[in-house]
Amino acid sequence: LNGTTLNRVGLVAYSTDALDSNYHALSNNNVSLKNKVNSWGPTDYTCICCGINKAVSKSVAESTPDKFRSIVVMSDGIANRCCSNFNDYTGSSCSESQAKQQAINSACNAWQTYGIKVYAVGFGSDTDTSTLQGIANCGNGSYYYSDVSNLVEVYKQIAKDIIEAAYKEQTIEYAGNAFTKLYPDSYIEFDYTKTSLPYGLVATYEKKFTDD
Repeated sequence: LNGTTLNRVGLVAYSTDALDSNYHALSNNNVSLKNKVNSWGPTDYTCICCGINKAVSKSVAESTPDKFRSIVVMSDGIANRCCSNFNDYTGSSCSESQAKQQAINSACNAWQTYGIKVYAVGFGSDTDTSTLQGIANCGNGSYYYSDVSNLVEVYKQIAKDIIEAAYKEQTIEYAGNAFTKLYPDSYIEFDYTKTSLPYGLVATYEKKFTDD
């Protein structure tokens, strides 16, 4: 996303919790973002709801509702830690089914409350596909599965999907003076070629009102 658009990316790591020390604020600094990812290593617990909740709260705090906002959740295992509520980033002991449902509920909350779309990526032999699909479905996003060797390609596809979803409009300016009389069935017609991105037309006009 960075380098070709004005999008910003943030990072949240989660295990038994989602600590501020394992968070990178929304940024378009590729070097800083990559360094943060490279500083992380695997741990033992998987509090997916902690990660989603932290990502939601930071997205809300660091952006505005008029922006397109999305979260990409990646996991190689099964949710096994719970949150007590939507503002909780600390995992607690609970049943596996509770942890899974809380992860899905957090994605539902992201989309239904804040309009934040949630994508999910699973990789590895222990991936809980049903939970990650539930996260993506309730978060109005998409689910992707990959082995480790193809993760880069999966993220390229997600980046493309996010850019397309975030794309609002292209503006074509027509400069010059045009004088005509408008009738009830008058219309303006534009010919243009569809691109791979979503497309549409936003028209603005000015008219100087006179007696006639």
